[in-house]
Amino acid sequence: MDEPRSDANKHEEYLNYLRKKIEVNSRISDSLWELTRNTLTLNSAPRNTILLEQGNYETSARFILKGVLKIIHHDTKSYIYDFRVKNDFLCDAYSLLGGSRTIYTFETVTKCEWLEINSTDLLLLSQANPEIMSSFLKRITEYSKKGDERAVFLRINNAEERYNEFCKTRPEVMKYTKLTDIASFLDITPQSLSRIRKK
Repeated sequence: MDEPRSDANKHEEYLNYLRKKIEVNSRISDSLWELTRNTLTLNSAPRNTILLEQGNYETSARFILKGVLKIIHHDTKSYIYDFRVKNDFLCDAYSLLGGSRTIYTFETVTKCEWLEINSTDLLLLSQANPEIMSSFLKRITEYSKKGDERAVFLRINNAEERYNEFCKTRPEVMKYTKLTDIASFLDITPQSLSRIRKK
């Protein structure tokens, strides 16, 4: 599917674009879509903008339309947990649904645009049609699985293999992201990454 044009009707085109992406997996009725589309807002932010900060509560779910974002995990140490690009969903579901404070920070790497639904509207939609929440939870499960896959990936591959796989599977992230962030995501030092890149 083609990316929507950037013009006066951008919001409407992005909504249609999102519907097409959703319907790749499941049909959405016109009545349900009308309920959904009226809750979605189009937002944008320049690079280095924090959308969600550690210790705060998640209040929205986002569908990324343009740009690259990074997810920073804060534990005993902070590290890059993952990245999000066009067609990805971005949300801390455990904070959104469970009411807990987030352990993540979401920050834009480039200028970004996204469609957003707040937690109140998401809850009202799910009450009107349980399919909405079912679809949302399915997406969250998919991203949780990606997190598990990353952990396995880091354990079974050496530093050079991790970097080569990252270049192959995440070219857009590679193009715009600082090497220190890539090193953090791959769980290697910036010095090691520099040596690998010189080979």
